[in-house]
Amino acid sequence: MKFGLYFIFCIMSALFSGSACYDLRATKGKLTTAGLNYLKEFGLEEVKKNLRDISLPDESGSTSIKVGHVDYSLTGMRIIGFNCGTTNIATSPPNRLPLSLYGGFIDIVGNWATKLKVIFTIKDHGRFEAKANGINIDLTVMFNVDSQGKPQISAGNCRVDISGFSVKVHGGASWLYNLILDLAKSSIKRSLQKQICPSVRKAIDIQAEKALHDLQVTANIFKNINVDYSLVGEPNMTSNSLSQGIKGIFYPKENPEIKFPFPPPVLSSPFKANNKMAQVVVSTYSANTFMYSAWKSGIMDIWITKSMLPEKFEKYNLTTDFIAPLVPGFKKYPGRPLKLRLTATNFPQVLIHPNVTTIKGEGDFLTYIVLKQNKTRFEAMNLHITFSVSTAVKVNNEKIVPKLADVSVHLTLKSSAVGKVPVNVVNLLLKGALKVSIMPSLNKYLSQGYLIPSFKGLSTVNSSIMLEKDYVEICSNFKYNPN
Repeated sequence: MKFGLYFIFCIMSALFSGSACYDLRATKGKLTTAGLNYLKEFGLEEVKKNLRDISLPDESGSTSIKVGHVDYSLTGMRIIGFNCGTTNIATSPPNRLPLSLYGGFIDIVGNWATKLKVIFTIKDHGRFEAKANGINIDLTVMFNVDSQGKPQISAGNCRVDISGFSVKVHGGASWLYNLILDLAKSSIKRSLQKQICPSVRKAIDIQAEKALHDLQVTANIFKNINVDYSLVGEPNMTSNSLSQGIKGIFYPKENPEIKFPFPPPVLSSPFKANNKMAQVVVSTYSANTFMYSAWKSGIMDIWITKSMLPEKFEKYNLTTDFIAPLVPGFKKYPGRPLKLRLTATNFPQVLIHPNVTTIKGEGDFLTYIVLKQNKTRFEAMNLHITFSVSTAVKVNNEKIVPKLADVSVHLTLKSSAVGKVPVNVVNLLLKGALKVSIMPSLNKYLSQGYLIPSFKGLSTVNSSIMLEKDYVEICSNFKYNPN
């Protein structure tokens, strides 16, 4: 949930684009003013709520008229509605987001009472409806990054102007209407003008505080692998976009200061021109920090159990009898259990090229026989594996859908304690299985896709994905669902 709130604020402030000192090491992106104007609805909901909570003080006074003296009072005034009018948010370097609301109005209800003193006293009362219209608000939202890489959002300068004010009186003597209007409307108008800016500032600050108070810039995403999504550098604003760097690296939980043995790529042109509201870029650096961290943490050293095998192998037991027809040397140990271990000898490398992403890696596939005498195991054979998996990616119904384009696996014999191993035959069988069974099964599973993140009140629409050299870029528009 916290990560989701953080992501919204990242989108709100386009927290995905680089800084001079961190030239797209992992994650980058951009949000246009069109996207900002769409997303401002999140903030305006809190603004509307706070404006409706403005407390208007009772008004009272007295004046002399031709027929006598009149005392008046306006009590129980409350705001029952606020309309923002036309709204717009822009970017203003280095770190300002000017927010403008033009032509808004506020609806007010309350009670009025008069006491007219002539020869005797005449009391009267009723209710009234008032409308402050032509409300123009100019507010600056400030965006900064603190020393921990957390976003800081606060309200800055504010100016308000109310051009019109009208009152409709119900009940009582109609001849007092203009008197009440003239005496009271200026005072109510001044009270509103005095309170609107503090209320709007409070709305912005409260909403930012709610979302950012307990925000963490690291999260555990897989076993003992954490991700660091702290902000990097200062925001980068132009006349039509807002951008900000994110560290976007993965690291072992027990070693947050890990050094990676590969440099970040330098991207010549990380953003392609398009008309989408937001663009998010993830480079190979981010993906490779995950691969390296997983490898160093031992996640890629796996003991294979029967439950991990495809269902079609459930009827077979992992014993020497299962593999003996292919490798006769296992017949020397009839019926003995096998232990299978798959371990990466180096971290897999992610490569991204136009229209395709490739993962290349290598490892050892070790087969152990559990001896009958003392239940110990010994290494029967070690097959070295090199593989390459190429994948195309598309977006379908707001899901990222990968599809295996090519998979190649090659085995070589590294060691054997059971005699000759027909590696060429194994490679031939494996190649056929990949083409006929494994790739189609995996593609069927992958075709389900992975939903692009969405949050309460906000979802993506018309998304697209592009694979370019060293990075993948996702472009989206937004759909605001206040309910």
